[in-house]
Amino acid sequence: MMIKKFFEFNNQDLDKIQMCAKSVLEFLDTIECKNWNQLVDIDRYSREIVNDIINNYCETMEELNEVKFLIRLKLSNKKQLQSLLKEYESIEDYEKCQLIIKQINLT
Repeated sequence: MMIKKFFEFNNQDLDKIQMCAKSVLEFLDTIECKNWNQLVDIDRYSREIVNDIINNYCETMEELNEVKFLIRLKLSNKKQLQSLLKEYESIEDYEKCQLIIKQINLT
């Protein structure tokens, strides 16, 4: 019973993280922010909106880091993804490495 509750909790967190990333990406699309470099350069007002979206979903730093990873994964170009892959290989986070490799193959 305890294991079932643990997995239900994790699935709810994962859904929340994915919804947050999706909401941020949809907002960025409306302001025509299509890549990671443009995200770094968005205006203050837009950055505050992104922060508000994230604050509505994320309760912990772990959730925030997951959302940032998903956003970076979608907005990065091939060179940035390869750099990100090296970063996650060095900390041996192979689940994220698989996601990065999949995204590299799509770009």
